[in-house]
Order: sequence, then structure tokens, then C-alpha cells
Amino acid sequence: MLRPRLNSNRGRQRDGISTVEFAVTLPLLTLLVFGSIETAHSIQLKQGLTVTAYEAVMVATSQSANEDQTNLRALEIASAFQINNLKIETVPKITPDLPAGTTVTVTVSAPTNSNRIGPNFFFLNRVISVQASMVRL
Repeated sequence: MLRPRLNSNRGRQRDGISTVEFAVTLPLLTLLVFGSIETAHSIQLKQGLTVTAYEAVMVATSQSANEDQTNLRALEIASAFQINNLKIETVPKITPDLPAGTTVTVTVSAPTNSNRIGPNFFFLNRVISVQASMVRL
């Protein structure tokens, strides 16, 4: 009984197809992984800025607060979150004689370029900014 000959090139063709599939999917997988890492880091930066703004406005709305105490508290929280180049803006300017019932807004912002952990492809040259408002006691 004669057996049919198997084509020996068929295995090589499958190897070639696998190589092409790998060459096509590897850049897509790499883009997905690094994009996810960068997005997660940007979300963490925004969360840190949110906590920083909240803590700063809490200090700013206390009865004996001033601008220096507000900025100091914001810098303390930002350093705990390892946020660099923080910009703090308080409206209106905090003085001890600011009347009760005044709405105080603290805006904190930080550039993504100086707060990254790796290459910055998607959030390049952006500034993330967060505001928090409270009424002075």
C-alpha cells in the first residue's frame, strides 16, 4: 500500500505565517501596554492633585489661615505624592481678616512632562489642573 507523500514545505509556510502575525501584533501589544501604563500614571497624577487642592482649601478656609500656610500644606501633600513643579493659585488672596462666608478656590496644576515615570507619548506637553472650592468659616 502506498502512502501519500506529505508536502515538507507546508511546515515552513506555517512558520512564515506565524512570523508575520507576530511582526504585526507585537507593535500593537507594545502600544497597548505602554499606553495603559501612561494613562494610569496620568490618572494617579490627577488624583494626587485633587487631594492636594482639597487639603489646601481646607487650610485656607480655617479662621486663622494665611496664604503661606495654604501653600505649605499644598506642597507637603504634593511631595507625598511625588508631584514636581506644582503651581498653586488661591482666589481670593487669603488673609486673616477675610470675612466668613467667602468662597475660597484653590487651583493646583502640574505639567505631565516633569511628572512622568517613562517615555511620554500620549500626554506630552500637557498640564493637569484641579480646583477645589469651600466657604470660609
